[in-house]
Amino acid sequence: MLKNLAITALTLLFLLTLGEISCRLFPYSYESKISVSFPPHFGHCYSSPGHSALQNYKKIIPPDLWDQKILKHPHCLIYDQQKRMRGGHPKALKQVLLVGDSFTFGEGVSFEESLGQQLARSNSDTNFMNFAYPGASIYQVARKILPLLKDAPFQRVLYFYNLNDLFPQSHPFSKGVDWNTQQQLPWPRISKDSPLLKQTFSELLKLLINSYNKGATTHNSIALYRQHYLDEVSPLYQKLFEKLETINQRVLGAGKKFELVIYPHLHRDFWGAYPFQKIHQKILVDCRRRNLNCLDGQRAFGQQQMAQLTVHPADQHPNGQANQLMAKFLTSVWKK
Repeated sequence: MLKNLAITALTLLFLLTLGEISCRLFPYSYESKISVSFPPHFGHCYSSPGHSALQNYKKIIPPDLWDQKILKHPHCLIYDQQKRMRGGHPKALKQVLLVGDSFTFGEGVSFEESLGQQLARSNSDTNFMNFAYPGASIYQVARKILPLLKDAPFQRVLYFYNLNDLFPQSHPFSKGVDWNTQQQLPWPRISKDSPLLKQTFSELLKLLINSYNKGATTHNSIALYRQHYLDEVSPLYQKLFEKLETINQRVLGAGKKFELVIYPHLHRDFWGAYPFQKIHQKILVDCRRRNLNCLDGQRAFGQQQMAQLTVHPADQHPNGQANQLMAKFLTSVWKK
């Protein structure tokens, strides 16, 4: 009995030692995974002064993500917003207005890889004017659609709805779930400056702590989404459809068409399942009840590996490949 316990203890000690050596020889770069404290925005920075990871930005964000001939700031991507608003074919007879948040705008990708340009490639007779902007919620979209209906010449409004558009920026998120968690699902919750990590000598233990907190934060985020979307008396969900009906009425009243596309979070769980499928289904059912034209953008990706569709492991905005798949999916639907 004691011999077996001794063998087990020695085996465990050997494995822990091996794990510690491996972590030191092949360190997990925690900073490289959270290289930008906030996703880069057009025209200005949200970076923290003195954030050490910013010193390595060239290794993290490839320089070809910048729009061509646009200023390269040392800490941010600077986008040509006016170019995106004009679209790639401004003289085309068919004009479509894109609205939404950073997914639609194309945060982290160049103009050529943005959603508007990918759609334009699949629909050469149509210009897609991208009036989306990072951080927009359903409340901002509903408020800004009226002046756009008066000023911009287009026949159709295409709203790429992101699940976090439900939350107003002033929303008091649940304890332990911050704004970054809403935007980036697998966002680690313990900072590299946390006393817990600073006082931990073992690199293996640091890796385990970070992995645990990444999983815990992701779980909390998914639970929060389900709470606000699937609860039958959720005030935020009720507000969502109030705003969608307002947008639809304003667009139709101006003699134009309105279409909503749910752009999914680019995340799958450990088993490869998309954790928000029931939310998509509920939105689509409620769209049909209210005669709203809605599509499930999740269909564009099928069983695609989501990790291949993001800008960066720490930035889960869709990359050019994701936008291309979305554009091809929508084009195939429109041609039917």
